[in-house]
Amino acid sequence: IHGFRTHEFVQSVPKMLKAHEFAVACIGKKHVEPSSVYPFDFEPKVDLRSPTDMANQVGLFLDANRDKPFYLHVGSGYPHRAGQGFGNERRHDGIESVPYDPAEVVVPDFLPDVPAVRQDLADYYESISRWDRVVGAVLAALDESGRAGETLVFVTTDHAMPFPGAKASSFDSGHRCPLIIYSPDQQRHGIRNQALMNWVDFCPTILQWCGIVHPYGAEALAGRSLLPILEDDGPHPGSEAWEETYFSHCFHEITNYYPYRVLRGRHYKYVRNLAHQLDMPLPS
Repeated sequence: IHGFRTHEFVQSVPKMLKAHEFAVACIGKKHVEPSSVYPFDFEPKVDLRSPTDMANQVGLFLDANRDKPFYLHVGSGYPHRAGQGFGNERRHDGIESVPYDPAEVVVPDFLPDVPAVRQDLADYYESISRWDRVVGAVLAALDESGRAGETLVFVTTDHAMPFPGAKASSFDSGHRCPLIIYSPDQQRHGIRNQALMNWVDFCPTILQWCGIVHPYGAEALAGRSLLPILEDDGPHPGSEAWEETYFSHCFHEITNYYPYRVLRGRHYKYVRNLAHQLDMPLPS
């Protein structure tokens, strides 16, 4: 609604893969325009908080493209806020209530330990458990399609917890996001890799997996492929690889302008607040 759009010259992952005869789909939450840069073949209306509905749409897409390679982006509505809370009081097909006791939740040290915060955290944790149900249903649909053995899977989020001092802030509590990657080619599984990486590494990872070269050349990519380190439980002493990363922020919404740039090392980080004279807005 604020008119944000990707520049037309940008080569998005779905655009590049579609140019190589991949079927490309976006099921659920989507925050990108224009369609010329994100040319999805399949964008169904879906209850993005229902594991049943999401999995059914995934199954329809995979069934319709049995003989084509595919890129599938699935965006759940969990654990996003829904009004004043997380929307857990609403009914969605395939969801069972998984309540948490506010008295037993762990309150992060950057939030006040008061009853209202504990209740909000309990609501948040239930929403995460509901997200887990959606992830499980989508992966089950992939298994049922018979194509799990040829599919690289990412399970992640676009930001960390939606609380003050976290989402949209430069603090680690806002930028440490969950990430699970599964490759059917891996021999070692369950590794907790400590590489300092960034979401810009997804694009070169996907291109390498699909055997595709970026049309502007590898030098056009800000990131690098994660495939070589999926079985690495580093970091290793003396190794400089994957020892630093960076991140930035400009807006959350057009009214939430607070630009910063961050260089993150293993032990320290440098934060530059480009408009430090402004109050830091909360993305509420």
